[in-house]
Amino acid sequence: MRDDFPESIKRVLAARVGYFCSKPDCRALTSGPQKDPSKSVNVGVAAHITAASPGGPRYDPQMSPEERSAPTNGIWLCQNCAKKVDNDPNRFSAEMLIQWKHDAELEVDKRVGKAAVSVAVPAFDVEVAARDIDKALDEMIASEEWLPFQRLATRLIQQRYPDLIASEPKKDRGADARAIVSLAADAQGKVLACSLTASLDKVMRDAKEVRDHFPDVKVLIVATPRRVSNQTAENWSKKLRQSYGFDLVVISREDIVASLSRNPVICKTMLGIPVEIAPDISELIGKVARASCEVTAGWFAHRRLAGQPLVDLRAVELEQGGRTGEVLGSGVIFDELMVGRRVVIEAPAGRGKTTTLIQLAKRIGDSNGLALLIDLPEWAKSGCSLLDFIAGTSPFTRSAIDAGSLARVANIEHLTLLFNGWNELSETAADIAETGLRAVDREFATAGILVATRAHSIRPPFRGALRVALLPLTRGERAGYLRAALGERAQELDLALTENRALDELTSTPFVLREVTKLFSAGRALPTTKMGILQSVVQLLEETTEHHNELRREPLSGNSTAYLSALSLELTARGDVTISETGAR
Repeated sequence: MRDDFPESIKRVLAARVGYFCSKPDCRALTSGPQKDPSKSVNVGVAAHITAASPGGPRYDPQMSPEERSAPTNGIWLCQNCAKKVDNDPNRFSAEMLIQWKHDAELEVDKRVGKAAVSVAVPAFDVEVAARDIDKALDEMIASEEWLPFQRLATRLIQQRYPDLIASEPKKDRGADARAIVSLAADAQGKVLACSLTASLDKVMRDAKEVRDHFPDVKVLIVATPRRVSNQTAENWSKKLRQSYGFDLVVISREDIVASLSRNPVICKTMLGIPVEIAPDISELIGKVARASCEVTAGWFAHRRLAGQPLVDLRAVELEQGGRTGEVLGSGVIFDELMVGRRVVIEAPAGRGKTTTLIQLAKRIGDSNGLALLIDLPEWAKSGCSLLDFIAGTSPFTRSAIDAGSLARVANIEHLTLLFNGWNELSETAADIAETGLRAVDREFATAGILVATRAHSIRPPFRGALRVALLPLTRGERAGYLRAALGERAQELDLALTENRALDELTSTPFVLREVTKLFSAGRALPTTKMGILQSVVQLLEETTEHHNELRREPLSGNSTAYLSALSLELTARGDVTISETGAR
């Protein structure tokens, strides 16, 4: 006897996925109008995940008749896909179908009540992808690549458990990612533990370490690239509950393959699996890339960096309480962003934070990647979603790229989001920005995200982020900059800076070095204090054609210093970093 679904459950299964097929590379609409205006056409099937009767595909004898006919055992598919998965149950496992169902319902849930956004589904053959993913996971196991698997699994599983926050590798106390009770949607503490092995001994060791360090945890999520049967997972779960009181969720090979088959961005960037893209989407990606490069060029020009030599600054990794001493080049930061890491760059004024962001954006663009530079205070003031804010900037509006188009691209291509100005936020804007960055962290799980800031009591809300501080210029780096800027005269200035202790120290800051070089080129005497240098630079700027005439007119004539002092006092009194033109006047 078959344990079939009643009609009411069939309708629920169809409605929960919007009447679309749940197979990731299909998503065919299964219902539509018939010629008779009182009727509709249905080409969908409420398929059983585990068979309705003995001998059927994926039959589970441990299930009761009620469980077999329950909605939890059903998945909505088009007729073609339903036949395909039942004809090849070894390829299409119960775990894979469960993942398809989860992803399809999650996708529809995000779209309920919202204007339709056409989200591209690339030409990503799930069966071919599954073979490539299997091969990549086998290579990870054979090469013992635990860190790449940890990063892969964390990014993947964060999509299912958005409250999980990645931990810093090697310093995680057994928790590769953690959901804190106060922030978890279900108020349950969770820990993700990733492992290349699949043994009860390893699970129990992880559980002990988690219990010792995180007493609020109730759920242990174990991710492994190896295959784990349902029976094995159930045995582990019983022992874990008896020993530590944890609920266990095992995410093993089949589950990971199914999830990756719906994540072309992760497959492309973290596993190197090629993704074929439809011509119209490829054209859209090209438009977004050109607009993002235009934004980068605009930042170069606005900050007077165009034509200036640029130094590849070094950074030191930070731990809580101080530096680790490990010096990193920008190439390391680039690599971390390309695998979806969160990075925070800290440095005092003039050290090169913004320049580093622009250099990274250019490097990513030159590598055919997509990097989006974002002025954090401006975004916080706008009240817009991130994609709406980006789409509202001139390069994107001129190219008719809206938020929906950006969403389509983000579904296929790896994005790097570069935020500047965390320390420039007012108190009110800081709360808005923190909320916004938390949402970005959840919604763009596969993107690389970087925030640049001065050292600040409130840090960007990325737990487990790579925190680095930019280092001062060495004398060698300074000499290289001068050679690029001055050519044959470089040695003359370099000697003058080296012989003067104050200038030697001041010009270890890139901004000061750049301005001192300008003064030298203009034939000006070099001040030996920071304020003296700044005053000379301001005077040099005031004499340029761009500013000279305006500064000689009323009411600024002779009063520019007084006006700047008054503006500074007003901003300090307000506790703000910006002022409107009306307020300034």
